Amino acid sequence: MLFVIEDKTFALCVTLFATLLGFSMTLRKAWVKPHEEKAISFFLNAIKFLPAIFALSSFSFLTVAYPLTAGLANASVALVVYGRKKQLTGSSVSK
Repeated sequence: MLFVIEDKTFALCVTLFATLLGFSMTLRKAWVKPHEEKAISFFLNAIKFLPAIFALSSFSFLTVAYPLTAGLANASVALVVYGRKKQLTGSSVSK
């Protein structure tokens, strides 16, 4: 099924929603099985959006929202993976 969204802002919001929905599943897996994920991969992916934002010729919601959302989502997964690995490793050592 193909549909077209005419309004740019609405189309971006749908895209951001789909991106965050996908990252919610990744966050859940990172929380449950942090040793199956590499925090550095998500961290580097988050960092790559910084130059992309600064390379923009104009700043508006439409131009900044996606790289900012994707960067923050990747950073949050990296923090969850790192934090949970540390938490689980620390708890197993103290037992």
